[in-house]
Amino acid sequence: MPVFLWGCDETETAVYGQCSLAFEELSPNPAAAGVTVQARLAPQSDSMDTILHLNGQQLAIDSMDRENCEACDECRTQAQCTPCNDCPSCGGLCESECRETISFELPEIPVGEHLLQVTNVYGQSPLMSIHVEATGPTNPPETDTGSATDTDTGSATDTDSGSSN
Repeated sequence: MPVFLWGCDETETAVYGQCSLAFEELSPNPAAAGVTVQARLAPQSDSMDTILHLNGQQLAIDSMDRENCEACDECRTQAQCTPCNDCPSCGGLCESECRETISFELPEIPVGEHLLQVTNVYGQSPLMSIHVEATGPTNPPETDTGSATDTDTGSATDTDSGSSN
């Protein structure tokens, strides 16, 4: 008697909003490996559902900050605007007052252009380019003080006080 076995894999599929995230103003850019880079990101969601990719590989986010956003949030709530849509009655207030940023440390990667992208519960950002530059020489040249003064304090005076008898 044949035996049939059926199995199902339970797969969770994340459904993201339809926002095109504003991911801009990388600073510094260009940057060297090991440097903390900051960028504006809006709209932000929780850090648990925000993923930063560098060349397709996940990169740790050091911090996510929202400064001076209370008035903007309140205005958007009263106007019944969602995070993804334009809110004409609050646009100027939100753009001028609210600053949403993320920061991350740039890992050791080759010098050149690399691509960053952020995904969160609201959507995904367009690809953003960051230029990675060399970190500088490992043995910096010795510092020349520019001084050519001879500091020898020796005396060239003859101190023989012998007398002839």
